[in-house]
Amino acid sequence: MGIGGTWIQSLSIRLRSTRRSASRGSATPKGHDDFVVGPEVVGGTPTLPDGTPAQHVRDFRSADDSIKRQAARFRIYAHLKDGSVHEITAAEAKIEWTVAVANLKAGWYDFNQAMDLPDGLSTSARRRNREENIALPGSRRILDIVPSPQSIEGRNAGPVAFNDGQFWFKNVYLGELRTDADGGLLFLGGEGKSASFRPGVAPLTFANNVGWHDDIADGPVFAKVTFAGQAPIDAEPGYVAVTPPNYAPGIPGLITMDDTVREMFYEQGWIERPKTTSFTHDVWPIFDRLTGLQWVNHGFFVLHGCGSRLDARDAAVVDRMRDPRQENELFRQAVLALFRNPALQGDLEEAKIPQIYGDGIDSIGWPDEEHPRPPHATALQAVTPTQFTHLTRWAAGDFMDDWPGGISETCRVHGSSASGTSGEFGARGLARLLGRPFPSRHRNHLGDAHSTPLVGRLSAEGAARHGSSQTGFR
Repeated sequence: MGIGGTWIQSLSIRLRSTRRSASRGSATPKGHDDFVVGPEVVGGTPTLPDGTPAQHVRDFRSADDSIKRQAARFRIYAHLKDGSVHEITAAEAKIEWTVAVANLKAGWYDFNQAMDLPDGLSTSARRRNREENIALPGSRRILDIVPSPQSIEGRNAGPVAFNDGQFWFKNVYLGELRTDADGGLLFLGGEGKSASFRPGVAPLTFANNVGWHDDIADGPVFAKVTFAGQAPIDAEPGYVAVTPPNYAPGIPGLITMDDTVREMFYEQGWIERPKTTSFTHDVWPIFDRLTGLQWVNHGFFVLHGCGSRLDARDAAVVDRMRDPRQENELFRQAVLALFRNPALQGDLEEAKIPQIYGDGIDSIGWPDEEHPRPPHATALQAVTPTQFTHLTRWAAGDFMDDWPGGISETCRVHGSSASGTSGEFGARGLARLLGRPFPSRHRNHLGDAHSTPLVGRLSAEGAARHGSSQTGFR
């Protein structure tokens, strides 16, 4: 199907989307020229460059056994005036991509904790590489790795490298751009390298090492689309974040980055909260993610793993869970009572699930001499308010039993969250900074505040994981 600009209501750049689309693309460093493409939907799996699902260890390892880099693919969709959505490829229009990334970690603040914790849990953070710790030869800008923005267009183009940014007068490679056979953008992050400003300076811990840098980066993604004989259309900018590898791509976190970002959108009133609850889409995934965590430690296996009463991969357990009848309400209410209520502050309800560290982890050892109170409620994680609402409706029997019948492979794949780093605070901060769910105004590395026309509305919806350097991802 061919279309022209006159039929377009708006454009969006995103990864191929489902009902549970995420908010930004995520790329991971390491490896060499070979790479995998990250999930393009929440619930998807990584793929090899030819589109084959990446399912085996060999799919994620290079010939020298190093971990392959993961590319984030960006596509362009036209939102047509008749309400339909159509992907735009290089067969229909000229697509020029421009990306600007940076690594500002060394000149930022110490990584201690999220800065938006309740009840005074957040403490003031000090700048990294302070004067009392290291003598800087001039401006603190020598700590900022800011390569030139790069552009790419066409089919199977690239690589175009981000390699002229410097740390302490030394060039640092932060990744590259490529395009696929349809002209879609592939962003690959750095190679997983870190180094000190001079040889012989040993790292002392996992974070905040004086005089050190890595090759994590993040930044906005732009696209200009030109149909034959028509003026170019600017799409509303998206975002890409480079992260460390997801060492267990088959094990999603209980709360995905999509869940975190959507929760912020709900709180700001940017999108409407769900009014109904689907067992298949809203309830079962919570239990399935918990069951999948059985591979992380034995406690999870006992609580909600294989053979437990919450085993979401046992057909008999699923049948009981999806039974909305009143005579099954006692079971559902008992299960709901196992979950920590995210609305409750104050002291920690330690005996509830999930048994996963939360943002207030620093209070886990309270009481002590400085803090006479028990651990804070946020010391362990709670499901999101939206997840808890769905569970509450489910427990009351107010849900749609829309189970498709059996645990199919489609239902067995899920969103991804944990990659060994923490990015929830960064996602919350980025949403607040942008001031709307899918921004049309923001400040960027290409110049001053940038406005895009209505016809260029873009939403960067990709598989989000973790990590960043400019917005608080860590």
